[in-house]
Amino acid sequence: MTRAFNSNMIEDEAAYEAAIKRKIKNASQDKFHRENTDGYDVIDFLRNASSWSEFARSLAGSYDDFGKLSPAQLDAARGMMAKSAARKAERIAQRDAPATSGNHMGTVGQREVFTLTINKIIEMDGMYGTSYMHLCSDANGNVFKYKGTTELGEQGATVTVKATVKEHAAYNGVAQTVINRPKVQ
Repeated sequence: MTRAFNSNMIEDEAAYEAAIKRKIKNASQDKFHRENTDGYDVIDFLRNASSWSEFARSLAGSYDDFGKLSPAQLDAARGMMAKSAARKAERIAQRDAPATSGNHMGTVGQREVFTLTINKIIEMDGMYGTSYMHLCSDANGNVFKYKGTTELGEQGATVTVKATVKEHAAYNGVAQTVINRPKVQ
């Protein structure tokens, strides 16, 4: 005995329609990820990039609405990922390039006295309050960096500090002496 479908049996038609759409979207997502081994990486990238790219937000929205990306959308997203990875690698290479100008000052681990001009102060608000990054230079143009909660002075001021040399680093090919625990003299 076959039963005919009776629409009177559905109590909440809107919920029923939403469940059907959800089931179709979930099936599309499963198929998308089976066919594209990098599918999860692409979608994660799009969701993270949505904060700075309207196009990425649009692609992520398509995935959220339809459970998949078209081949053209997928190619575009992969292209965005490749460009982003290349830019990141370039920034890391520039940051980690050996110093080609300036000198490292002091001995790592030693507390020493330096007379510095404060070139730039960057204020950063974080979970534990405000911290500052001071970019300074000495009379010979050597670059010093301090990041912490101590304010060394105003931008443009020359101060004498006693600080521990934390590390010798390079940024964009410029030698930087990173100092820690400075005390203005």
